[in-house]
Amino acid sequence: MNKFKYILMALFAILTSPVMGQNSDSIKSEHSAVLPKDSLSTPRHEIDSLKSCIKMMQIEITEKEKQISLLKDRLMFADSCFLRISNDCLRKRYDPVRVNEAIANFQKMYSDKLQETFSPLKSLLEGYKDYYNEISMTFKSIESYKDIMNPFKCETAVKESITRIKNTKYYHKVYSSNWTIMFLNNAIDNALSRIGKYHKGDKKPIKLMDLLN
Repeated sequence: MNKFKYILMALFAILTSPVMGQNSDSIKSEHSAVLPKDSLSTPRHEIDSLKSCIKMMQIEITEKEKQISLLKDRLMFADSCFLRISNDCLRKRYDPVRVNEAIANFQKMYSDKLQETFSPLKSLLEGYKDYYNEISMTFKSIESYKDIMNPFKCETAVKESITRIKNTKYYHKVYSSNWTIMFLNNAIDNALSRIGKYHKGDKKPIKLMDLLN
């Protein structure tokens, strides 16, 4: 009986001591799996990495904005060149090639605001051909007006010739406006001056067509 008692006590000691050790180790193992040693440092590393990426992106955005600003400046300079070329067309004798090119360039301008502001310039370019032809025909008509060389009709003929010029569409619509075709304005001014200075009895006809060359 005593021997059996000793055997039970020995078995109990063998079984209980390893199980308790194993249970303690398993609990430690579970806690270490759930909360790793570097669990607190990982989020901060990711935050620092994101901050670094944001900073780099901000630098790239700033550089892109500088490039865009530079390109816009170049486009605005190109627009100013188009406007200068267009304006030069109105200072010279009508040239269909030059004028049509100026109109085409005007429509390619980058700035909508500039296009709107200088829209009267475009209108003059588009109407230059008709205006030039109108003034040319008027000058030819005055040159061939024989009454102006008649001493008895000269005074009336001079007034009529001045009236013909002032009755042209260009003179009524454009001549005194804020936007004019400088070449035609100069031609008209010189023509009016020549006609006004014409004297009775002059045997030479008034020359006007040279003003359009």
